[in-house]
Amino acid sequence: CVYGACVGIDLDEDVIEEILEEEIVEVDEQEVEVLEEEVVEEMGEYGSEGLGLSFEYSSTYGYDDKSVEGKVQAHFIRPGDRSFILRAGGDGEDDGLYLDVESTGVLTVGGVDAKMYVFPDGYCDGPDCSPAFVAVEFFWGESFGAFELYGVIELDEEYQAVLDSVVLE
Repeated sequence: CVYGACVGIDLDEDVIEEILEEEIVEVDEQEVEVLEEEVVEEMGEYGSEGLGLSFEYSSTYGYDDKSVEGKVQAHFIRPGDRSFILRAGGDGEDDGLYLDVESTGVLTVGGVDAKMYVFPDGYCDGPDCSPAFVAVEFFWGESFGAFELYGVIELDEEYQAVLDSVVLE
């Protein structure tokens, strides 16, 4: 039984096909609307009260604290090629982490100027090299911070959202 064909109504084959196409389009649109409503990304928040720094990041990243000797080294890792590291400290003695590389530009992070550095071939320390990454370094008060954003050679929407959420106190 297709649209009345089982009760004796004789429909043209083209009419039946047109009706089916309309129905399929309607179902697809409904499924798309439901999927769009269900995709809500949860956010995590990182904060260091001692440094007065906080930011938001996608909860799809795992967090691993590798801080040593008063220096923050917060690793945010997601399976695949996406990860980032926050390096930060507050002794006022740091001149910068990327002194041997020329800055590729200036942007604003947490209301202060930040220098951007691009490492298209990664960073080689010993026999191993890191994946390509963008580093963003900034200073406020007696503190410094740097994000190393791996898997990219220019800022993308996801990493930009992390930088845009930075709050410095």
